[in-house]
Amino acid sequence: MALAIPAISWLKYATLLTAYEPQRFISQAANEGSAWQLFITDSAGKVLDWGPLTYDLVLLGIGLAAYLVAAIVFTRRDLPPPL
Repeated sequence: MALAIPAISWLKYATLLTAYEPQRFISQAANEGSAWQLFITDSAGKVLDWGPLTYDLVLLGIGLAAYLVAAIVFTRRDLPPPL
């Protein structure tokens, strides 16, 4: 919906997979050599954008949080044995 209606374009940042943009990161790594940077900066040192490593860390954090929640849920839930 965020791509179809310009008035609510801010909603595209509300999804968990906003951090997954492989084409953008590959082009940054190939053209600028910034594959392992947390922030993209200009020549004066001003931060322009998040770097590819930041997005990877966000996705890794979401995955680890999901595993932690799953571990908590499955250790508290009593599943009956198969008959």
